[in-house]
Amino acid sequence: MLMLMLVLNAASSYATTPITSGNALAGQALYLQLCAGCHSATPDHRAKLAADDPDFLRLAVNTVSGMGFLQALLSRNDYDDIAAYIGDTKLNSNVLTVESRGAGVGRIVTKPGNINCGGVCAWGYPLATEVELEAIPAQGSAFIGWSGACQGQSQSQGDGQSQCRLNMNGAETAFAEFQRNSAAIDYAGLWWGGVTENGWGVSIAHRAGSGQQFVTLYIYDALGEPTWVVMPGGAWRDNFTALRGQVYRPRGAPLNNYSPDSFDAGTPIGEVTLRFVSDASIEMTYLLDGISGIKQLRRQSLTNDVSSPLRDAADLWWAGAAENGWGVSIAQQSNALFAVWYSYNKAGNATWFVMPGGVWQAEGNNLQVTGDLYKTSASAWIGAPYDASRLQATVVGTLRLGLGETMLVNAINMRAQFTAGEFAGTNQVRKIVRQPF
Repeated sequence: MLMLMLVLNAASSYATTPITSGNALAGQALYLQLCAGCHSATPDHRAKLAADDPDFLRLAVNTVSGMGFLQALLSRNDYDDIAAYIGDTKLNSNVLTVESRGAGVGRIVTKPGNINCGGVCAWGYPLATEVELEAIPAQGSAFIGWSGACQGQSQSQGDGQSQCRLNMNGAETAFAEFQRNSAAIDYAGLWWGGVTENGWGVSIAHRAGSGQQFVTLYIYDALGEPTWVVMPGGAWRDNFTALRGQVYRPRGAPLNNYSPDSFDAGTPIGEVTLRFVSDASIEMTYLLDGISGIKQLRRQSLTNDVSSPLRDAADLWWAGAAENGWGVSIAQQSNALFAVWYSYNKAGNATWFVMPGGVWQAEGNNLQVTGDLYKTSASAWIGAPYDASRLQATVVGTLRLGLGETMLVNAINMRAQFTAGEFAGTNQVRKIVRQPF
């Protein structure tokens, strides 16, 4: 006889009720879903039991969902029999048990929609029910494959998800394997070398779902003019603590007459490795144009304000494939924005402009951030000690970002007006969207 020990969540306290052959349920349980080792307060990890006398189990009912939450203290070997017996009451021998395995994170959902589980769950189905299982990886993880009853039955969905179908004519067990494919910490944002190296920086855009990072170094050429190089991806190493990738120095048409036909990413000029020492520290080693070096990076703080932003615009932005080759990187903390515009000068060389802050204003039902646009110059960055005292910043215009109505901004109306520099008199209006990669 299988003995279960249930820990029952009753408000903020827990009650333990052993169920044995001498302590059978007062009525026939209709269904049971158990999740061991999960957060029982979340909808994805819930256990629901219907019986004539639920008070016997001291079952607490959530006032929002109407569901009772239980957490089972079971060994892994017990799961084949989870819904077979509770005490002397047989529930259902036609039980599907699912389990998420591996170093990654994900969940398994079924149609009919009885299971939505990120741990180990079971459900009893009527005989001959066709059940569709879907494995859905969490951000930072990838679905690897099925084992158990779904072995060899996966149907790739193209976005990391996979499905299989089972006909329930007896107990079945299916396992979904998830693998981590990204750093555990989100390193997206603006990084710099500190006050002694003020004037250059590194922006990191991150896609936790794919594990990919898009890294841009905005630095200075041999003449001290602003230029940028990009690492559009890389390979993770050392248990996702180091990312190594090739670096490119693109060329393109000048921003006042941009044409994607002129965009040329060129051949790699070297490589960069980002070793993530902590959530606030990176050791960056580089080999660019045959010259190697090491830089210590830290997250650049934009504000001490920790409140929620009015709009969330942090990301890498572009104008779509029709204008491939340039973009805008936005770092954001609360309502402080730091925008770097990557484009090309009149000679077709990579250059960048920066809006280090701006003023928030209403624009109808939308919001906009307007700030001065600067061109900087400093000492050479590659092959020479960087001298922050040579940093000069000149206002060359105004940048205005229209951030829409919703909290998470998905499209920005970008307006730029150049009043000085080589693009004086240039006015642009562009719609930019979050860049997929």
